[in-house]
Amino acid sequence: MATGFQAPSKDDFENMARQFPAYDALYDNPVKSALRIDPGDLIIGFIYLRTDIGGPGIRSQRTSQEFAQYWIGGGGKPPSS
Repeated sequence: MATGFQAPSKDDFENMARQFPAYDALYDNPVKSALRIDPGDLIIGFIYLRTDIGGPGIRSQRTSQEFAQYWIGGGGKPPSS
């Protein structure tokens, strides 16, 4: 969880300030209740999946020849394609 807060933070102090409310939520009974989790159960982390902005982008299909090489062996380097 900490890695997700590190990227947008300008320093360690801002990073920690962003993290503390999230860690507190791991033990918060109203959060557990909203997630339909028993108060005695433990939450070990959250995954933020971002906001849906219309689905994944379109990618062109690549052929295996575009990213794979075949090498039979023989002590030398594989041939470049």
